Amino acid sequence: MPRRALVLVALVATTGCATSSGRTTWEQDRADGVADWRPTAAAPVAPRATRRSLTLDETQTPAVDYEALAHALELDLLRFAAKRQAVDRELEDGTGWPKPMVETFAQILARMEQGLGAPRGALPRRVLIQMRVTLEVELDKTRHRFGEPPDTIGQRVRDGFVQVALHMHASRSLVRRRSTKPRYDVRLSWPLTPLIVTSPFGYRRDPILGEEEVRFHAGVDLGASRGDVVSAAGPGRVSSVGWLGGHGRTVVVQHAGGFVTMYAHLKRTLVGVGAEVHRGTPIGLVGNTGRSTGPHLHFEVRRGSVPIDPVDAIGASLGPVATSD
Repeated sequence: MPRRALVLVALVATTGCATSSGRTTWEQDRADGVADWRPTAAAPVAPRATRRSLTLDETQTPAVDYEALAHALELDLLRFAAKRQAVDRELEDGTGWPKPMVETFAQILARMEQGLGAPRGALPRRVLIQMRVTLEVELDKTRHRFGEPPDTIGQRVRDGFVQVALHMHASRSLVRRRSTKPRYDVRLSWPLTPLIVTSPFGYRRDPILGEEEVRFHAGVDLGASRGDVVSAAGPGRVSSVGWLGGHGRTVVVQHAGGFVTMYAHLKRTLVGVGAEVHRGTPIGLVGNTGRSTGPHLHFEVRRGSVPIDPVDAIGASLGPVATSD
């Protein structure tokens, strides 16, 4: 597979960055006396209280809110990981899967199968990534203690991975069709190679506050080693350099079309405010500053004040035209 089309996705608990509120870290930053870098104070908020988990019958109707379904699936996956770990702590090592563990996996697989019954391309890629990563990680942990899963569970897991892949393929096809008619005069690339997404965009367990704390992650975490060079995602002007509260040493770049990119937790910055940068210009070195549990890059893409999933904005390969919904 060409390197440009390869996206390595791993859930690495030791390289997460923390959010400190139900939105992002900016409210905490303001409490620290840090100015907000965004053009306005708007921020993503949790889904309205009227939203709820969708039932199987509802997901089969034409008027499905797939964003609400995705959010419900994200929460289900978080609860599954927490429950599996709780069950694991209560069980003794053995050569076969205990009944409580089988039931725990059967429940999340049923929920995934229900969600994957949606039309291909309808689910956001962030939840597809979370499905694959969560199931794979928790399965590996369970296999390490109890051996291979029962045939029924193993087959359902394999079928689930196939369905996730088909949904991802359909999603990429939609992005390619949209990118043939660019909506914005900007081209963005990933700031690190190889591309290793260790924590996706969206709601997730807070890596510092604990498994029960679900927070909105306004960017993606990219795995890297301390000192790796971080490059500008596209041409633009540096609008902010310095310490941004929980994000640590940070560089913010303003691009054409109202796009903004942010590069956080840097060990060192290599540019100054007002500098003109091009795609690939070195702007910093990967570090572990701010609220971080290990060396990595927190990378955000925004249009105005609205966060955009970088995977949707840039795509799986390096350099397609940025788009947003």
